[in-house]
Amino acid sequence: LRLKCEHLLERSSEFASPRRTTMIVCGTLTVFLMSSVEHSRLHMGGGHAPAEWSYDAGGLRGWSYYIRAFNLLREQPSMEIGWGQWSKPGGHSEDILEVCGLHPGGFVCDPCEACESTGTCSDPVTGDPAPISGGCQDPIREDPTLANCGHPTDYEATESCAFWECGEDSKGGVRGSIEGGMGYWMYTLETPNVKWMLPGATNANYEIFAGTFLGDRPQLCSVLGGAVRVSNRLLVPNDFVTFAGGDPDGFLGYMLTKTPLGKRSANDTANYWTIVIDAANFAGPVMYTAAWFWDSRINWHPKSISWSDPRVNIGYVAQGFEGSIGAFTARQGGSQYWRTTRWSMPRDRFGPSSSPNTSTLFTGHSQFATDWAVDALEPMLSGTGPVGERTHTFVQQRSAESRTRPDCNAPPEGEGGMSVWDDQEDSEVTWSGFGIGSAYDQTKSEAAHCASTLSLDPSNAALSCDQRRCEAAAFLQGGLGNSDPPVVISADAVPPEVKAQFDEAAFQPTKMNEGTFLGPPAETEQACFDKPASDTMYCTFTASKAWIGWRWYRFVDQPELYMVFESLPDDGTRQAARDYMQARIERLHRQQEADSTGGWFSPPQGDAALPAEKVSIDPALLLTPPTGFEYGYVPIAVYQKPRVKPAECDVEVNVADPRPEPHPESYWEDCTSSSGIPNPNCNRPAGSYEVETCSANNESRAAFNYPGRIYGYWPGGSQDDRVPYDVPTRDSLPTRAA
Repeated sequence: LRLKCEHLLERSSEFASPRRTTMIVCGTLTVFLMSSVEHSRLHMGGGHAPAEWSYDAGGLRGWSYYIRAFNLLREQPSMEIGWGQWSKPGGHSEDILEVCGLHPGGFVCDPCEACESTGTCSDPVTGDPAPISGGCQDPIREDPTLANCGHPTDYEATESCAFWECGEDSKGGVRGSIEGGMGYWMYTLETPNVKWMLPGATNANYEIFAGTFLGDRPQLCSVLGGAVRVSNRLLVPNDFVTFAGGDPDGFLGYMLTKTPLGKRSANDTANYWTIVIDAANFAGPVMYTAAWFWDSRINWHPKSISWSDPRVNIGYVAQGFEGSIGAFTARQGGSQYWRTTRWSMPRDRFGPSSSPNTSTLFTGHSQFATDWAVDALEPMLSGTGPVGERTHTFVQQRSAESRTRPDCNAPPEGEGGMSVWDDQEDSEVTWSGFGIGSAYDQTKSEAAHCASTLSLDPSNAALSCDQRRCEAAAFLQGGLGNSDPPVVISADAVPPEVKAQFDEAAFQPTKMNEGTFLGPPAETEQACFDKPASDTMYCTFTASKAWIGWRWYRFVDQPELYMVFESLPDDGTRQAARDYMQARIERLHRQQEADSTGGWFSPPQGDAALPAEKVSIDPALLLTPPTGFEYGYVPIAVYQKPRVKPAECDVEVNVADPRPEPHPESYWEDCTSSSGIPNPNCNRPAGSYEVETCSANNESRAAFNYPGRIYGYWPGGSQDDRVPYDVPTRDSLPTRAA
C-alpha cells in the first residue's frame, strides 16, 4: 500500500489542479497537494470620508483640502488603487431643466449593422420592407421606448424623447464629474511610485474624458477643453503628475473652485472650474475646464443646460480610499494562503492632531459658498481696480475670508481602519488585524478642519515600523469557508512549500501603456496642435523614468482651446474672444512673477500643524519660460514614453545623469514572469474611435453625425442668443488661420 501511495504522489502533478487543492486518498492515507501559485487581487479600503459638505444655498462654488502623497505600495503595483475625491454638479432647481440633460443622439447612434431580425427588417429611410441582412438595424424598431429620440438634427421633434432618464421629472439632471487624487492606475505608464491624477474631468456618463491626450486611444480635437493649461511654470504631463525623489511623503493642497480664467468676454458668466494646488515647490492655478467640454455632449437644444451654466454648482463631493492590491495565492492542507503586495502607511509628525503613531490621509478641508475667486481675480485679470487688489496676496486673503469648515464626520462604528477583503460568490472574507485602526477624535478633527486619521500600533506583530512608516504584514491565511477563518500571519506560519513559491513569484510592471497614444499627435489630432509658438521641442525625464517632449504655445493657441474658438462665429466674435483671453492670461503671468508666488490658499490650521510637510512636485516638471515666452505662453506636452527620448528633442531641460536605459525590444511582448505566472496587465488597447457617423433610423431618415449641432453657452450675455455649431467629424476638422 505504501508503494502504491508513493507512486501516486510521484504522479501528483498529473492530478493537481492549478485552481484548487487536490486531495488524494490512498487507503487510510489522505494527502492534500498544494495548488500552483496564481496572481490574484484583494480589495483594500481604509480611513473615512472626513467632511460633511454643505450644499445649501445653491451648492458649493468650490472646496479645498490637503491630501497625502505617499507610496502606499512598497513594491511593484499590479492593481488599481487610489485615494481622493470625485465631485459632481448640483445645487440647482430641477425647474431650470426644460429639456433632457442627456443628448438623445447618443441613444440612437449606431454604426450600420446588417438587419437580421426576421419579420422586423425595414429600410430606415423609406420604411419599406427590407430583405434579411439588407439595410441597417434600426434601434427604434428594436426598442420602441426610443421613440422621438431618433431625429437629433431636429431638436423640436426630439423634445419628446422620453427614453431612460429623459422621461423622468429630473430629465436626467446635469451630468459630469471632476475626479482626482493619488494612486496607481494600470492603464498609465509603468512606475512603482504614486502619481496624482490630473486632469480628471468626465462628461456624459464617461463618454468623453478631459486631457490633451488619452492613454488608450487617440483624442478627438472636437472634445478638447477639459484641461486648459494655465501655468507657464508647471509642465502638466500626459500621464499624470509625479513627485520629487520617487518616494514622496507629504501633503498636496488641492482646490477646485469656480474662477473667471476662461472668460471669453466681459459678459461671459459661464462656469470655469479650476484646479489650484499648494505644494512645497509650486503653488497656484494649473488648469481649468472650458465651457465647451461640458456643452459638447450635452447642449443638443438651445435650452440645454450643462455644467457650464452658472446656476449649476457643486452638488456632490465624495472622498474615499479604495481599490485593490495584487496578491499571490495558493492552497494547501485545506487552507488558502496569500502573499500581498507589500504596503505601508506613513507616520505623522508631532502636532496638535497627530503623532508618530498616527497616519493622516486627508486634512484641512474648506468649502466655499460664494463666487469668491470670480470676484477676487477680476482686478488682476482685467488690470483694473486698486493696485493692491491685483495681487495673489489679495486672492489668498479673500480665500481665507470666504472659506468655512464643513462639519466633520466620524467613521461608522468599528470602521475607519485599514482592511483587505476577498469577494467570494456568497460571502466576503475580510482581514483587518494589521494594527491599523481609526484615530478619530472629534476635537482634534475639527481643529484640523476635518481629518481622516489612522492609528498605528507598533507593538502589533503584524506591523513593522521605522521612523518614516509602518509596513503591514504581507502574509494572510483563510478564505475556504468556516474551517479556514481569515487571519494575518507571519512569514514563518506559511507552509515551506507555499512560501518557497511565494518567494519565487514577483509582481510585474504594467505593460498596458507604452506611450503610443501620448504623442506625437495622431493624424486625427494634428489640427488642434498646428500652432505652436515655436517648432523647438524641449524634453526632460521624470522620476518615473518617462521622457516628455513639449513645445510652447500662446495660451489661446493651445490644443485645449481649439474648439472653444472654432465654435464661435467668425464674424469678429472669435477674434475678440482670443484677444480678450490672451491679454488676461498675460496679466496673470506678470503678476505671478512680481509676487514670486501664485499661492491662492493655505492650510486652515496653518502649515506647521499639518501632520507632515508639503510634498514637492517632480522638479523635472518645473519650468522657466524661454526668452520671449515669459508671459502668455504655456508648455504643452506632445510626447511621453517610458525610457525613450524623443528623436525630435532640441533642448534638454532639468536633465541629469544617469539617464534611463530603454527597455529591450522584447520587453513589451514578454507577458510572463520568470516564475511562469502571467502578467495580468499586458493587454494594450487597440485605440479605436467612437462612432461619429450614425446610421439612419426610421425617424432621422438619413445618416447623421454625432454629436452634430451643439448650442454652446453663449459668452455674450443672454442665452437666448446662442449660436448653433455643427461639430466636425475627425476627418473634416477646420484648419486654423495663421
